[in-house]
Amino acid sequence: MPLRSHCSDTSSASLLIAIDSSEEMLKNLTDKSITSIVSDARDMKEIQNNSIDVILIIFAIHHINGKNYSSAISSLKKVIEVSNKKLTTNGEIVIVELTLNDVFFFIQRLLYKFTYNILKFLKTDMVFFYKDKTIISSLLEISNNSKIEIENIKMKGWLDPFLGTFPGIIKIPAFLMPTSMKLFRSKK
Repeated sequence: MPLRSHCSDTSSASLLIAIDSSEEMLKNLTDKSITSIVSDARDMKEIQNNSIDVILIIFAIHHINGKNYSSAISSLKKVIEVSNKKLTTNGEIVIVELTLNDVFFFIQRLLYKFTYNILKFLKTDMVFFYKDKTIISSLLEISNNSKIEIENIKMKGWLDPFLGTFPGIIKIPAFLMPTSMKLFRSKK
């Protein structure tokens, strides 16, 4: 099923919940039928286990990080583990995220601590882009029986190579971006 039809048809949903650690972001919701919860995705304690059919994690994984690389990986695994606990028996996790190839990921990982400290000094949120293999292995850890589907999503136009870290500084053609956009789907 294409991303657009999968994510935009909410007519059959009995309950829609938006979770964000930022109350400010949740204030941007215009659809009053969506329940908003201020929470960290690493716990989601307000949501009952085995109660959600589909969890969408859209352009959020790169904000899941920590003070160092290993804490970033631990945080990613925790979000996926907690999400899986919230899913019903046939539930599904859908992740839409920008990922890096192995070379750019290696460079980003080498510069992790430096980048973290610079962005902390500038009072800007840290972003860390994972590679496909890292997301896939995190999904597989929650269930070895999971079937994971990956769909490439073509990026077009002029895009911000800093991906919002320093908004509006520069724009480059999509084909020059060091990231690619992917949809990961894992059924419980």
